[in-house]
Amino acid sequence: MSEPAAVRAGALAVRTVIILKALFLILSVALGQAAGADQADAVRASGDRQVLVMLRMPPAHYEPNAGYGGEYGSQTGHAARRRIASELAAVHGLVVESEWPMASIGIDCFLMRVPAGRPLAAILDAVSLDSRIAWVQLVHEFHGN
Repeated sequence: MSEPAAVRAGALAVRTVIILKALFLILSVALGQAAGADQADAVRASGDRQVLVMLRMPPAHYEPNAGYGGEYGSQTGHAARRRIASELAAVHGLVVESEWPMASIGIDCFLMRVPAGRPLAAILDAVSLDSRIAWVQLVHEFHGN
């Protein structure tokens, strides 16, 4: 091959690689968006059936050798709130999925799933009547662009 033909062949090979990489990138983005849409649909579907139940923590009081850094403090108190959440879930046919403290505002949060076919409004009303509950609400999903 003459030198100009070799240069043209090399340039063609480079363009082919660039085009293949661009096609791969486009395909990856398209598949990623499809997978992201599927995941968003799954999260949206699960979020529609979740309630957040909040139980009050007792006010902090002096305990020898205790810290006041926003921790649970007494594990016994947390265990009692966990038992209350489990009782509420059992009575109302809910499933406790996760929990976390919000010590700065004196609340333990329990995320619970409402099984399909159970009336959300009736369950929220029933749970909210329990005097041990600080607050209960549906979990809402918000999107921004």
